[in-house]
Amino acid sequence: MITLTLARRIALSAITVVVACFVIIISFVSVQQTTFANDTGHEILTRQAKEIGGLTQDRIGEALALARTMASALEGLIIAGVSDRDAYGGVVRETIRRNPGVVGGGVGLAPDTIGADADHQATGFSDADGRLVPYFYRDGGGVSWEPLVMGGDSGSEAWYDLPIARRADVLTEPYLYPVGDRDVLMTTASAPVYRDGRPVGVTTIDLALDDLQAGIAQVRIFETGTGALLSEAGQWVSHPDSARLGKTMTESPLSAMFREAVGGETVVRHMDVDGDEHMVVMLPVRFATEDATWVAMVHAPAHEILASANALQLSMVVAAGLCVLVTALVLWLVGGSIARPLVAVTGVTERIAAGDLHQDIPGTTRPDEIGALARSVAVFKENSQEIERLQAEQDALHRRNARRVKSEMFALTNALEEEVRSAIGVVERQSHAMHEAAVAMKDAVGHTEHGAESAAGAARDAATSVDAVAAAAEQMAGSIGEISRQVAGASAIVHRAARQAETTNDRIKGLVSAAHQIGAVVSLISGIAKQTNLLALNATIEAARAGSAGKGFAVVANEVKILASQTANATEEIEGQIGGMQTATSEAVEAIQGIVSVIGEINEITTAISAAVEEQTAATGEISQSAQQAALGTQAATSGIGAVSRSAETTGQHARSVEDSAQDVRQRVEQMQAALTRITNAGTGEDRQSNALRTVNVAVTVTLADGLSRSCLLQDLAPSGVGTLDRAVDTARGSEFRVSVPELGTLAGVVVARTETSTHIRLDLDEAESQRVAAFVRTRGSR
Repeated sequence: MITLTLARRIALSAITVVVACFVIIISFVSVQQTTFANDTGHEILTRQAKEIGGLTQDRIGEALALARTMASALEGLIIAGVSDRDAYGGVVRETIRRNPGVVGGGVGLAPDTIGADADHQATGFSDADGRLVPYFYRDGGGVSWEPLVMGGDSGSEAWYDLPIARRADVLTEPYLYPVGDRDVLMTTASAPVYRDGRPVGVTTIDLALDDLQAGIAQVRIFETGTGALLSEAGQWVSHPDSARLGKTMTESPLSAMFREAVGGETVVRHMDVDGDEHMVVMLPVRFATEDATWVAMVHAPAHEILASANALQLSMVVAAGLCVLVTALVLWLVGGSIARPLVAVTGVTERIAAGDLHQDIPGTTRPDEIGALARSVAVFKENSQEIERLQAEQDALHRRNARRVKSEMFALTNALEEEVRSAIGVVERQSHAMHEAAVAMKDAVGHTEHGAESAAGAARDAATSVDAVAAAAEQMAGSIGEISRQVAGASAIVHRAARQAETTNDRIKGLVSAAHQIGAVVSLISGIAKQTNLLALNATIEAARAGSAGKGFAVVANEVKILASQTANATEEIEGQIGGMQTATSEAVEAIQGIVSVIGEINEITTAISAAVEEQTAATGEISQSAQQAALGTQAATSGIGAVSRSAETTGQHARSVEDSAQDVRQRVEQMQAALTRITNAGTGEDRQSNALRTVNVAVTVTLADGLSRSCLLQDLAPSGVGTLDRAVDTARGSEFRVSVPELGTLAGVVVARTETSTHIRLDLDEAESQRVAAFVRTRGSR
């Protein structure tokens, strides 16, 4: 006897129930699906039969409508009394020309309908007897005509006699007609022409049915189903087998269905077609202007109609088999489902103990002992995560303090750089102006020397001519006039030199004032260095208190101390440069004062020369009595002009001294700029990169601690949060504020330093804010 375990007995019982349920469900669904597939096939075949009927009605209806339209047009001509037979033929010819889908068309009127036929024999569109019976047909690219043959075995009884007898439009049975080298199945639509309510002729339209056959062949009926069309007499108008076209269907089960369909019923049958079961649908097709009934037929193999149902049955059997296998496997493995949660919880516990705190703990919602164990592991995981979070917060606090110290230090450096560069700019502009004044004064002295030499030459000429005073009085007067002009030019040059000396003296005084301003800035640098030393000392103490957690902070404190030492050294170097610059400016002041004194002497001498020349001019009229006095005056003028030349030379030496002093000042300013650059470039490359200011020019709103707000322009901003506002905020250094920045929101900050035109700030940022500010600077900032 075979003994089964409880798990196996449960599995066997469950599988038996599942198999029974699947058998019942599959049987029921198969019956329903087969019925549904048959109904769907019936609907599809009926719809395809209606599509064939619609194609037939459109094509045949078009021919009937054309015939009726031509008949109406001819009736209008008859009523109007038109006797021109060409007009009647022209209506038919134009209709054929405008409708390329028809083979041809004609008109046949009873004898003597439009005048006496004997008068129109073989003329126009009349035949040899004079009867109007033209037939128009397509011939190549044009339309030709020929007279219709009436009576006898011409077949005119079907398209002429029958419409007149019925007094109705008639559609003839299809017939084969040779067109070119092949027989084409055609039909003729005829419409009677009336005069005074009595038929007097017909109009006809011959329509080839090959286009209709092609349209029916394109109707898709399942995979291999076909469509066909039968006339009222049972002729095959369209069939997949072209050999049956124009032939009457033989007696068979299909012929019985055809007779029912001609009677006006839609007939559906299942029957054997070529050894295979088919569903066959026949649908009556009626026309609007003719009471003939044609039949549209479609059929398709039953296995194609039931293909979806058969596929569903197979799918259900396969799915049921798979479900049974899966169910058996699940029930077989249900015993192991108890051990798997315990193994999973144990594995998660080991990974958490190893430091992986991102593991999901399974089974915490279970109400059994496994769930209690999983919840205990979850508590252990939460405690570990809390410890890790506290450690991360401590590390973040240390990094933030270090970043704050560095940012404030660089903000102070930016303020220092702005002040010193402003003062150096003033000194540089003053020294440049002094250099230009010295050059101008040197040029003026050159002009003075040239004028003195010209005056001396004129005086010598006058002295040479004294011995011939009586004979050359007019020449002497000209020489004296030249001396007067040269002395006047020298006097004007001396006056300009005096003004240039005074301007240079004023600019030197401005240079002295700028030197004193730089001294004040150096004092500010010394104060900042002391504050930086104190800040480094406090940072060292805090690092010592923090123990091992403050090692990183101690490194930052050491960097701050090094930077403070570099700042002190640079300050001493700047003081030396300022001392040299003050010495140079003092020498320049003394030189300018000497120049002013010499120019005063030159001015006195030129005044004396002018007086002497005036005396000579007055004495020219009395040259015969005062020759001796003229000689003495000429000698005095020569002596005075020599003194002017010597004074001008002394003035030129002083001007060159001033130019050299100005050049020395410019060199010392460049040395100060280099020292300032060394100070501002202190620190690591990474620090300089993170604290490098970039131009953003963003409108912001600053809210101070007292609640007052004002609009400012945030000109510069560094990724670390150091920035510059475009105006001095009315608050003390170290004051806290809040600033609203577009795209960043409201941020907290501290005032680091203020100048006359700007405020240097430091933003207090957490990690997320630091990342957003850095991204903002990268996007909006420029060097």
